[in-house]
Amino acid sequence: MTNTIEEIEKLNPTELDAGLIFSGKSSGRTVQGFEEASSFTPNLDVEYLFHESSRDVVVWFMDSSDPIYLFGPSGSGKTSLIKQLAAKLNYPVFEITGHSRLEFPEMVGHLTVEEGSMEFQYGPLALAMKYGGLLLLNEIDIIDPATAAGLMEFLMVNRSASLKIQGKSSIRIPCSDLRLLPTPTVLLMKPVFIRG
Repeated sequence: MTNTIEEIEKLNPTELDAGLIFSGKSSGRTVQGFEEASSFTPNLDVEYLFHESSRDVVVWFMDSSDPIYLFGPSGSGKTSLIKQLAAKLNYPVFEITGHSRLEFPEMVGHLTVEEGSMEFQYGPLALAMKYGGLLLLNEIDIIDPATAAGLMEFLMVNRSASLKIQGKSSIRIPCSDLRLLPTPTVLLMKPVFIRG
C-alpha cells in the first residue's frame, strides 16, 4: 500500500487543451488532467470513439462545480465512457461497484497486516477524497438505501465533513480534484443535484 500512496502523491495536476485531447485540434479551452497516468488511470482504448452525446460529460469534467448523474441500462457504456475520458486526461479513477451488502466502512478502508504489523489500507472513497480523482459509483441503485443515503449525505450535503481514520489524520472534503460520478442502471427518481 505504501507504494500506492507514494505513486498517488506524485501525481501533478495540469491544464490540458480539450480540443487537442479529443479532436486533435487546439481549441483554447482547458480541462484539468494529470501530467502522467498512474496505476489508477484506466487503460486507453485507442479504438474507442467518443459519441457526439459524450460532449456533455466532457463539459462536465471542465467545470468541477457541476454535478452529473449518468444513468442507463447495464452494458450501455456509462462506465466505458467515464473510464476512456479519464484515460485521455490521465485521471485516476477510484471505483466502487454497488451491491446489496455494501457498507460505508468498505468504501473508506480497513486494517490489514503488512510486514507483521497492522496498517490501514485506504478504500476507494478515502483515496479519492484525500488525493483527488474520479470516484465512480457503479450500480449505485443496488446499494442498500441506508448506505446510499449516508454516502450521499456525506459527499453532497455536508461539505465540511471529514473522515477520521484510525491512526491517521482526518481527511476533509471537498478535495478540489475530487469528481463524484454515480452510474445507476435505471432512473428510479428525478435526480436532485446539489451544487457544492
